[in-house]
Amino acid sequence: MSTTEPTMQTSAAARRGPPLPRNVATALSYLANLIDDSIRIRGAGIGMREWAAAFLGIDPVEVAMTTAEPSRLRSQLMALAFAEDVEAHRPTGVIGEDQEEAPEWVQLDLGEVSVRVPVELAASFSAGTLILPPCVVQVTVPYNNACLSFRVFTHPDHVSAAEAYLDALRERSRSRANPFKNRTLETVTTQLGLTFKVLTSAATHRDEVVLPDRTWELLDRNVHGLFRSHERLRAAGLATNRGVLLAGPPGTGKTALCRALAHELAGQVTVIFCDAATVKFAVRDLYKELSHLAPALVVMEDVDLVVGDRSQGGGSSLLDFLVALDGAMSDHTGVVTIATTNDPRSIDAAAKRSARFDVLIEVPPPDQDGRARILQRYLAGLDHGVDVDRLAAATAGLSGADLRELVSDGVLHTDEGEPVSTALLVRLAVERRQRPVPGLYL
Repeated sequence: MSTTEPTMQTSAAARRGPPLPRNVATALSYLANLIDDSIRIRGAGIGMREWAAAFLGIDPVEVAMTTAEPSRLRSQLMALAFAEDVEAHRPTGVIGEDQEEAPEWVQLDLGEVSVRVPVELAASFSAGTLILPPCVVQVTVPYNNACLSFRVFTHPDHVSAAEAYLDALRERSRSRANPFKNRTLETVTTQLGLTFKVLTSAATHRDEVVLPDRTWELLDRNVHGLFRSHERLRAAGLATNRGVLLAGPPGTGKTALCRALAHELAGQVTVIFCDAATVKFAVRDLYKELSHLAPALVVMEDVDLVVGDRSQGGGSSLLDFLVALDGAMSDHTGVVTIATTNDPRSIDAAAKRSARFDVLIEVPPPDQDGRARILQRYLAGLDHGVDVDRLAAATAGLSGADLRELVSDGVLHTDEGEPVSTALLVRLAVERRQRPVPGLYL
């Protein structure tokens, strides 16, 4: 019997947390039945092999099982192809993990559309429908393995037909348009393991991000330049991946900068924004999938939380991160990794060498001219009489985020119809600088 994790749970179990693994839950239900035989044994229905044997008309020990276990993203594309087969060939029966369980599907968010993908489903097909002989095809998530597994149950004489079907399913997954390639994505974790959500948020344009010209020059060379020169680098036997470390105080525009790059590269390369869980626990898995998605820009924020200096007790996931970045296990090519940090000194030295993070680009607080440009943007939608140049001179040391909050604070200090004044914002700026620095947990 399969040992995947079911999604069905009682309301009490929902309050306690996620369900137990199937084999654990079943064992506990047997124990409860021994103590009190009025308690029904959970999961005692006909298992997959027995169900397939009954359909094929043979003994369970005769059933041949042919298996394919592709990589995460490839398995998801194969599941999409199998879902089309279930729709097109009308199976004679469909069950979940066993005869008692309902089939399980998850939604893949592809931006403008969502598609359903089976994660725990078995379908029986009569002879001459899916393949020439009768068969049962199962997609499942094996215990302790987030990759989908595909199994075809047949008579022993029909193994070659089962192998041919799995080969065809794999080939269809390769030839079909990858719904994630050349899109802007965010990593998510579902029953499918690591997968992606297509982002459709409003674009950030370069002229909305106030940075020194030198910063943009370095970014263009190391990001756009790598994608533009990828084939020349490959032909010359040079590195075809690049690591860029963006360093600067909080609020200086590192996130906005990455969004602007994502907008400029949209449709040309795959852009992947990694959530914290991916950076900490699944970065090696992510880079293994890049062979299906490259050329790609990978964005990781606050990376010092993962690759902190070992001498300071940081970097619990450092080894996985470095191996993934090297490409030693994933063999990715045509990938630019941008990681942000508030303090580059906190990054372990092993991560800052060439072939990992090749270049450190500073994202400094805005100078007086930069502050004036930022203030003009945030004040543009307000009724105000602010002397922007005077206010910019009075806000030395404030970041772009600080200036946005300063203008917001000014609005909150005025009544509707009352213009925001220079004197008010200067006073609020002085008060802001005099506030104590927030502690670690504030």
